[in-house]
Amino acid sequence: MAVWQNDVDERMRRHYERYPYPKYSVLGSIRRQDSYVFNLQALWAHFNGRLLESRGPERILLAGSGSFLPYPVSVANPGRRVDALDLSQKSLARARIHALRHLRFNLDYLVGDLMTPEIAPGPYHYIDSFGVLHCIPDFVEALRALERRLVEGGILRVMVYSRDGRAEVERVRALCSELGVGSPRDIRRLARKDELVRSCLAGSFEMGFDEGIADALLIPFARTFVVDELLEALSGTSLRLVRFCHQGALPALPAELARIRSLEKTRSFPTNLSFYVQRGGETPEPKRAYIVVNPGLRSMMSFPSPGSAYLPSKFGPENPVIDGELRGFLRRFLRPVDMVSLGPIDRAQASALLDRLILISYS
Repeated sequence: MAVWQNDVDERMRRHYERYPYPKYSVLGSIRRQDSYVFNLQALWAHFNGRLLESRGPERILLAGSGSFLPYPVSVANPGRRVDALDLSQKSLARARIHALRHLRFNLDYLVGDLMTPEIAPGPYHYIDSFGVLHCIPDFVEALRALERRLVEGGILRVMVYSRDGRAEVERVRALCSELGVGSPRDIRRLARKDELVRSCLAGSFEMGFDEGIADALLIPFARTFVVDELLEALSGTSLRLVRFCHQGALPALPAELARIRSLEKTRSFPTNLSFYVQRGGETPEPKRAYIVVNPGLRSMMSFPSPGSAYLPSKFGPENPVIDGELRGFLRRFLRPVDMVSLGPIDRAQASALLDRLILISYS
């Protein structure tokens, strides 16, 4: 590993030992259905067009897990092993406490750098690296390091900072660096007299605690991207971009690429870039033989429930409110339903729910 990479790693490690992120209460909990987007069977069916046939241990890697993500991913995959990898022992210790507090035991905790191939070598069916790779100077090599850990058809979710979505934060970071401001307390003091800093702190609930401020404004290294930089980086790997999943992303990849490029021309793309890539595999046909409820949502749909429910949107399009009528529609898919048995109206509704991973399809 290059000397400069070691230097960045060490500074990042010290940063997150001091400010483990995110610092959610270990008493807080999530509903099982809120973790549906992490269900491996659902993701495998969506991106491979077939159910995952077990031919050995099916493992998931959280590459840069932080102090919270292991808990919801464990909830979504109770029968599979999940490896939580992070530079910070303190972050992993907090993640372990959080998971054990909620009786989650299918996790292994690994301290180390994802760029070291001997640590968590895999293979893995799914890797999640959310908000991590923009902190690694050699972005292409970071992608390759994760690519080598994936099985054929394996899926990787990535979030990196976007140039436009991160613009205000980067201006405040530069100001803090110029003024030598190096702690959350000093940043709050600066906000009392600087409108830009005050606006930045007011822009996110996570800026209400030290760890959120430190993660956004005091991180030792971070870079931003425009979408064509991502495409260029991916061209140096065998990974295929298969879907964007940031808030408001369109399900169709060409349409979303066009939308992002159009917004970037006016520097108005509003969020960070979240996306799925896949090692090998083939793009599944738009229509599949059978449709079934996402396994992570089965318990929610198995019994009638009064009132309405809302699922957080983590797959791109906004989710509909699940009222009694929609719940009744979804209950029809607790067992597999042949696509050709659906009429045009039901097929259109099912297709919209497939785009949101609420339903999955397979041949």
